[in-house]
Amino acid sequence: MTENLTASAAHLPEPVIIACIFCANVTLRDGEMSKQRWTNLLAEGDISPSASPQLCGWDILADLENSVADAQRNNNEGFIDDPLRRFFETLIFSILTGIISAFGCLSNVINIIVFCKQKFSDSVNISLFGLAISDLGCVLNLVWMSMCFSPLFQTLSLPFNPLTVQYLTGGWPHGCFARISSFITAYVTFERCLCVTLPLKVKTIITPRRTTLTLVAIFLVLFSLTAPVFLGIGLGPVNSTTITYLPYNTSASISIRRLLNTASTDHQNDNNNNNNNNNNNGNSTYAATLPNTSCTLRYVRKVTQTSSTISLVYRHNGVELENIAFSTNVFAQLSSFVAVIICTVVLVRKLAQTSRWRSQTTGQSASAEKMGEAGAMTQKDKRLVKMITLVSTIFIVCFLPTCVNLIAMISSAEYSIVGRYRNLFQVGWSFIKLFESTSSSVNIFVYYNMSSRYRKCFRELFRLPDNEDVATTKKQEQRY
Repeated sequence: MTENLTASAAHLPEPVIIACIFCANVTLRDGEMSKQRWTNLLAEGDISPSASPQLCGWDILADLENSVADAQRNNNEGFIDDPLRRFFETLIFSILTGIISAFGCLSNVINIIVFCKQKFSDSVNISLFGLAISDLGCVLNLVWMSMCFSPLFQTLSLPFNPLTVQYLTGGWPHGCFARISSFITAYVTFERCLCVTLPLKVKTIITPRRTTLTLVAIFLVLFSLTAPVFLGIGLGPVNSTTITYLPYNTSASISIRRLLNTASTDHQNDNNNNNNNNNNNGNSTYAATLPNTSCTLRYVRKVTQTSSTISLVYRHNGVELENIAFSTNVFAQLSSFVAVIICTVVLVRKLAQTSRWRSQTTGQSASAEKMGEAGAMTQKDKRLVKMITLVSTIFIVCFLPTCVNLIAMISSAEYSIVGRYRNLFQVGWSFIKLFESTSSSVNIFVYYNMSSRYRKCFRELFRLPDNEDVATTKKQEQRY
């Protein structure tokens, strides 16, 4: 029973745990504290045992175990329990996201090679090349994150903590590259808007050189917005300890695993009241007063160092720098998302208006030869606009859950990794990473099906027969 109590009490504040240990070895007088009252006080963290407890006919240690479990369930209340959260993390994040991200690594490498073969004389080609680089950064970090969340990977004897290390080495870099992809998508969509609204001036406004400078600026600015995290947080050895609390002259104990660098501040108030006495085993004996009562308990606190692992180490003002980086990245994500939506809506409307206008003026002027040339250019522009519109639509669909989740984090402090709804938070981010990996991996299908130039270079790269050339050759053979 004590082992179960140990696991259940892991999320309770230390004063509550100390009070639980003390009260686990006494019984309460019936009428002064009922079972329901005991449960309520335990859940509130305000336990006031009777100053002169007497037998009341029920096992307080058994009730304590149930009460602690109830308090933990109330604390974790968020529609999803721990086993279900671990199931979704394993299935969605570790398996599905890992597989899609691995494919995304391959597809984006192919995109980069194809765009390099096409040269960089076209501003759209430069933009899509930059998008392929940022998408590659996204999926590479997602592969690493999915490995760290894998239960098999966590069971290995590793010199570091996978869940904490991936936060700095995978989570933040992925977020940075995701913001870069968002801004590049917004830029490409804006460029196509100008192509439709100002077709005669777009070549002078958007040049390959200006596009290159814009992409470099996007990368540098987003890197600088993420830099405060790496200035405030680092990786280093962290000593792990086992803290055991023993009620004075009793054998009951509760062991709680904590980090040594945080354990030093856990008992500052207790150290002020420490009587500096030692028991027969050499462990320090402490005195603490229970809240809202004059009852004083004596307990033994034993600290045993067990291991040292590589984990997160917060430097001076690390939390403040982390909050600054989070705020700026949230603003960047939301602003780029809104920009993509606006540009996509404008692009679709202008394209529809231009198509109607051209269909109405087709037979009114110009020679047949000139109309043929104009029609050919129109078809080329329309295909490019449709391709960019589809890319931006995929981005909007896949990043909408991300923006909703960020707004929820801002709106509710309980919706966080340490809040009441932490399980729902982690499951939500598992699905979000699945959508983000999809957005960064499927562009190769859009390019191949909607760009004849990309398709030709792709087939040349893998030495595949060009279907268009084969069809042209068959037509020529039929003529002769």
